[in-house]
Amino acid sequence: MTVIAVHGGAGAESPADRPARRDGVARAVEAGWAVLDAGGHALDAVIAAVAVLEDDPLFNAGLGSVLTVEGVVEMDASAMRGDMLAAGAVAVVTGVRNPVRLAAAVLSEGREVLLAGEVARALAARHGVPCCPPEALVTEEARRRQRAHVPAPGSAPVSVPVSARFAGVPPPDSRTDAGRPAARRRRNPLRSIALRLAWMVSLSEMAARRRL
Repeated sequence: MTVIAVHGGAGAESPADRPARRDGVARAVEAGWAVLDAGGHALDAVIAAVAVLEDDPLFNAGLGSVLTVEGVVEMDASAMRGDMLAAGAVAVVTGVRNPVRLAAAVLSEGREVLLAGEVARALAARHGVPCCPPEALVTEEARRRQRAHVPAPGSAPVSVPVSARFAGVPPPDSRTDAGRPAARRRRNPLRSIALRLAWMVSLSEMAARRRL
């Protein structure tokens, strides 16, 4: 049995946006299914489905994505082939309408696994991936959310201590918590791992995305 599952993101969702977001997910499923129905490869079906989400401003991907503090769209995308244990990815890409197609180009070339920024964008010309002025991906709704500090539909902030959001803060297992010495807390390895992961996610978010 062949199944396509499309996930449109997690987190807050406006009830007013819900019908249109459901329609967007359905269109992504239809795009992927059309590729399979024509005898296409599963990877091509995935790329087609994700590209639909990237073209829809109601999803936090491609057009209408969350803006950086500089007010631009910087996007990440990845693609994998499980049968070959191969992957391709791009990061902090601007001015590319469908970064998932760029990730597929990295995968098809097979030299690198991850390309970032202008190096990744330069690959687009070789593979016919459409580019555009970076501002073409910025919507008025994205600007409004940035000004109001409102999360985009399909994006969920990580809940971590505020102090862990700043560079230079030591990891949780090196500090005391609620008056307990660090040595005592380390006796619970699962709790220590959970705290460290929350700290790492927080710092990586701050450093990589710099989003409000």
